[in-house]
Amino acid sequence: MGTDPAGAAAAAGVQKGDVITEVNGSAVHSGSELSEQIARLKPGDKVALTLQRNGSATKVEATLKGKLGNMTAGNGSSVSALGADFAALSRQDAARLGVSGGVQVQSIEDGGLLDEQTNMKEGFVITRVGGIPVRSVEELKAALARQNGNYQIEGTYPGSGKTYYYGINEN
Repeated sequence: MGTDPAGAAAAAGVQKGDVITEVNGSAVHSGSELSEQIARLKPGDKVALTLQRNGSATKVEATLKGKLGNMTAGNGSSVSALGADFAALSRQDAARLGVSGGVQVQSIEDGGLLDEQTNMKEGFVITRVGGIPVRSVEELKAALARQNGNYQIEGTYPGSGKTYYYGINEN
C-alpha cells in the first residue's frame, strides 16, 4: 500500500514498501497496532517512526495532519462538548457484549451534543468514534480530538445485540 501524497507519512519521507516497526519507540506488529498508536495522537503532534526500508532500519519524524490536511489541533471535539460522563467497560462486560472493549455512557447532561443531537440513552457502549476503535476514556479523548466537524459514534446497548450509529455535527 502506498502513502497519501498529501499525508504526514509522505511529508516525512515514508515510501511505498516501507514497513513501520515502531511509533514513538513502541513496537508495532500489525496495521491495527499502527492505527491504534496513531489514533492516540492528534493533528499537530510530532511522531517518531522507525521503519524497515530495503533491509535496513530508518528513523523519520512526521507531524500529524487532520483529515483536511490542517496542521493545528483544536478543531476536534472534546469529551466535555459531548456532555456526558463515561467509564471504560470491564473485560467481562466487553466479553458479554461480544466487543473488544468500549466506553459506557454513565450519564447524559442537558445541553451537550449527545443530548441535543442524538437520542442516545445512558448505558450505551461506545466502540468507535469516527471509525477509530475506543476501549478507554483516554482513547475516547484521543479519537474525539481527531474529529473535524461531522463524525459518527458507533456502539451498542447491553442486551440489544445490535450496532447503533449516532451522527454528530459540530458545524
